[in-house]
Amino acid sequence: MKNPIAEHRQQKGLTQAQVSLLLNTSQPYVALWEAGGVRPTEETVKRLAAMFQIKADTLQKELDQFYETKRIGLHKSHF
Repeated sequence: MKNPIAEHRQQKGLTQAQVSLLLNTSQPYVALWEAGGVRPTEETVKRLAAMFQIKADTLQKELDQFYETKRIGLHKSHF
């Protein structure tokens, strides 16, 4: 499953660097969000959703599903 932040970013034709500039954060943070290494804060999810022109609840649900799938995959690979 692809991270919804990456999917929406690519649909908008934005680079990670552009997203980082628009959110006043660093490009490595955007990369970490997309890799699933760091979960964005609730405020960041709201700002991302506004940038992508979707509802924050929708993006949050997509992220919840992404992280749950990732967690299950990690669990299975270690046991």
